[in-house]
Amino acid sequence: MLPASWTIRRLRDCTENKAVIVAFIAYNRGRYIEDVTFRNSLGPSALKSSHLTNCPLTDAGLAGLAQHHIHLESLIIQHCNEITTEGLASLLVDEPHLRSLGFYGCSRVDENILRALENSCPRLLKLFFTGCRISERVTDRFREKRPLLKVYR
Repeated sequence: MLPASWTIRRLRDCTENKAVIVAFIAYNRGRYIEDVTFRNSLGPSALKSSHLTNCPLTDAGLAGLAQHHIHLESLIIQHCNEITTEGLASLLVDEPHLRSLGFYGCSRVDENILRALENSCPRLLKLFFTGCRISERVTDRFREKRPLLKVYR
């Protein structure tokens, strides 16, 4: 296997090969995807989709993702347990093109994320979440406020 630093540098140099980026992240189970990875920008700035699983990523890494990848249309975050509601909400403010968002098993994300989504991500069409601290009551109230958004839990 190639050293992580070389592979991440090569991914930053890609211009359109999203499949390589996703394959690398999935193959390595996210272990090389850390805050510094996004601070330095992973992949092309025009990246439209990111699927992060089991990454030791924190809110600082999400801030880097938002700074370098403002054209995201799809974001899936799974079992990244250092990410908080505040960090995710901060990222969403800077992602106006987001159409699909999923967060699964992010134990530090709570129902306040739905309050943040009430006024952000105007193009969001699908929201998926499970394994977070979000009650059914708050979810129902959110569905009333954003009736065109499909919410799956």
